[in-house]
Amino acid sequence: MAYAIRGQSAGFGSSAAPVIIYFAEVPVTNDTAIVPFFDLQNVQVLAGPQGTLFGRSSTGGAVLFEPRRPGRDLSGYGSASSGNLGYVDAEAALNVRS
Repeated sequence: MAYAIRGQSAGFGSSAAPVIIYFAEVPVTNDTAIVPFFDLQNVQVLAGPQGTLFGRSSTGGAVLFEPRRPGRDLSGYGSASSGNLGYVDAEAALNVRS
C-alpha cells in the first residue's frame, strides 16, 4: 500500500518518509507489525508539513487510521463468506467493557 500527498509518496515500511502512516497515533514503520484495518472509527488525511505530529515530523503529510474505541454497551458483529477453491473469509469484533 502506498500513499502520495502533494507529489510526495510513502508506503508501509518507510521510516524516513515524507508521508507518515499512523495507526492509533503510533507511526507504522519497518519495526511495526502491520495490523488489519477493520472496524475503523475514522481515517484522516493531513496534507502538507505537519511539524511534530505525535513526535514525528513529516514534510508531505500524514495518514491517520483511528480504530473504534470500546463503548459502554455489549455489542459486536460477525461476517463470513466462502468461495471457490476452498476460499473462506471471516471477520468478527466484540465490544466488552469491564
